[in-house]
Order: sequence, then structure tokens, then C-alpha cells
Amino acid sequence: MCMTYAGSGILLASVPGRTGQLLNLSNLANECGISQPTAKSWLSILESSYIVFFAAALLRKLQQAHRENLQTLFLRHRSGFFLTRFPAKEDLEDQMLIGSLFENLVVSDIFKKNHHQYLLQEYWFWQSSSGHEVDLLTKKGGRFDIMEIKSAQTILPKLCKGLEYFSEISKDRVNTRTLVYGGEESHDRTRYLVRKWDEV
Repeated sequence: MCMTYAGSGILLASVPGRTGQLLNLSNLANECGISQPTAKSWLSILESSYIVFFAAALLRKLQQAHRENLQTLFLRHRSGFFLTRFPAKEDLEDQMLIGSLFENLVVSDIFKKNHHQYLLQEYWFWQSSSGHEVDLLTKKGGRFDIMEIKSAQTILPKLCKGLEYFSEISKDRVNTRTLVYGGEESHDRTRYLVRKWDEV
């Protein structure tokens, strides 16, 4: 299906507010005034154009990824900031989007590094039915490396709740727990690693 200029503008205007969130095709299609198959087709075009990319969900059994129904939508980070139309840093600080855009920036850089350095890692996100989540995880030899991404500049215990919960239910099949944050210092703690956003 051909993506029209007008259609691309409608879709791209709706995408920034959905970064780092579960993709809801029905909701996106309704907002853009198009059908679900059309929305899916247009997103496919944006993905092929390297404007958006997706992280698949790891199912609750922690054994396989499911791409068709559960995905998180991300923008290449330069596209994300352009499409939000923020002229200056000060304008961004007043917006609710800052957390999503920060996560989008970190995940985008990780995916880019994985692609260009031929690391061949598979990445997923995970979310429980009770709302616990892990922003990004990968699997090595039957064990997981898990990551939580927060724009906060101060480290608080609540930022690592998702990491701790996943470690418990996965029966300690976790190699590393990493908190990526917006602060200035990286260091290692007993239960997890703390990394500046630009050192991941």
C-alpha cells in the first residue's frame, strides 16, 4: 500500500507520544482516521525507512518473544526530537514526554550499536499483568541481562523495582541488572550496576 504525503504527516504526528509504549494498532488507527491494516502497512514503511523500530515482548513464560501482538514502538532518536517540535531544551523539560524520549534515546543507541558492530544480540521488553516491567533485556546461555531506563538524575530504590521483581520470578536466572539514568556518575552496587546514559 502506498503511503501518501498527507497520511505520513498524520501518522508521524501521532508517533512521538507513543515511544516506549505498547503498540496499540487499534488506538493509533482511530486517532489517524485510518484502518488497522493501513496503520500496520504504514508503520512497516516507516520501519523499512529506518524512522521507527520495534522491541518485541518476552512472554511471561520467559522462553520466547512474540512480535505480532505485543511490541514497543521506538523512533530513531533524532527523528523523535524532531517530530516533537521542541525548539529548545528548556521547552522539553516542561513536557511529560521527557521520560519516553530519554528511554527512546538510550534504546535507539543500543540498537544502533548492536547493528553497526555486528553484536547480533536479540533484545526484548517484558511486562507483567500486574504492571511490573523491564525496559530492555537480552539472553545469554539461558540467563538474562536486564536493564531499566530512567531519566531521573537521583538514584532511588523504587527505580529498580522492576529489576528486582524480574529477578525473583525468573528464579535468579539473571546475569546483570543495570539501571541507566540521567545522572553524572556510573558505579557498581551490590545488586545492580548504575550507568550514565552515555556509557551504555
